[in-house]
Amino acid sequence: MVWLLYWAFILLCVLVSMATLIKKDYVLGLSNLILSLFTPGYAFFRYMDKTNGVNEIEYFFEQLKSANLEAYFILFLFLVLLLITAYNLITNNIEFNSGNKKRIKPQTKRAVKAK
Repeated sequence: MVWLLYWAFILLCVLVSMATLIKKDYVLGLSNLILSLFTPGYAFFRYMDKTNGVNEIEYFFEQLKSANLEAYFILFLFLVLLLITAYNLITNNIEFNSGNKKRIKPQTKRAVKAK
């Protein structure tokens, strides 16, 4: 169950970064995409050498308890990823719909003056 939530979060981050890039906000979109690919990859390769009988998440929390700076760095990267993704979702009004909804076109200044 934890792995399902983890990979769903990573997939959400990648989708939000793609939608942000489509909306032409390149700085936030690229930073979100790079972090959403780099952070889990870095954490995966870092914790491949874990001890036997312990899964990666338990090993990560053990490293946090033992004040490992690299574990705190990975935690910081995930927090930054979460904040950038939340910011992109809130500020860019990204909608994940099926396309069945009818969109209302905003009125231009010319159309408002003509009325």
